[in-house]
Amino acid sequence: MLGVCVTGPSMDQSDTDNPALEHVINDAIAAAFGPKRTMIPARVVSYDSTKQTITAQIVVRSFYLDEDNVMFSYLPKPIANIPVLFPAGDGFSITWPLAKDDAVTLVFADRSVDEWKHSGGADNTPQDMRRWNMSDAFALPGAQAPASPLPAGAVDDAALVLRAPMVKVGDSTATQFVALSPAVQSFIAAFITATFNTHIHSDPLSGTTGPPVVAGTAPSTTQFDALRLKTL
Repeated sequence: MLGVCVTGPSMDQSDTDNPALEHVINDAIAAAFGPKRTMIPARVVSYDSTKQTITAQIVVRSFYLDEDNVMFSYLPKPIANIPVLFPAGDGFSITWPLAKDDAVTLVFADRSVDEWKHSGGADNTPQDMRRWNMSDAFALPGAQAPASPLPAGAVDDAALVLRAPMVKVGDSTATQFVALSPAVQSFIAAFITATFNTHIHSDPLSGTTGPPVVAGTAPSTTQFDALRLKTL
């Protein structure tokens, strides 16, 4: 059956054989703009970490007006090959894994990006004249509804909270662990105690010396703090 996507009031169903001009204009506008997209929340169906693209399912229903002027709602089919907008530039980037059902916000280009997807170049001529189409979506990770916000442990009114089981600095091949200042201090204190504070040796005049009169101490943690970085 033929039909149109709609965004606003439909034709006055009490007078469909002789509609008012106002309703004709409204329906024409709705028919023209109904298929066009701007921004909408969605969920991840699958994630390709190599290409940094997702397949996503929009979670807000669209409306459809059939040829009998009957309106019904539906969820659009999942959209594939959506680039994920991770922060990146000049050799710097921040990325993280995306899992099934993670929330994302989809934004839609006002021109076809098919050619750009294939070339990645700086000058692309669209071969399709479509505009604000679902095929031209980009994904912004995160779309927390007020009814399901991030947990309390993920936010702090006075700090940037980086919540992750592991963080790699440099690139994904990083293997060296970064020492935390309390751990470094504890290690040095234990080393000083075990190695120097109990040190004794033989003395040809008095026999065996005792341990140092003034025990060594480890430096304070502030001497190891390069940044205001805190962890559990």
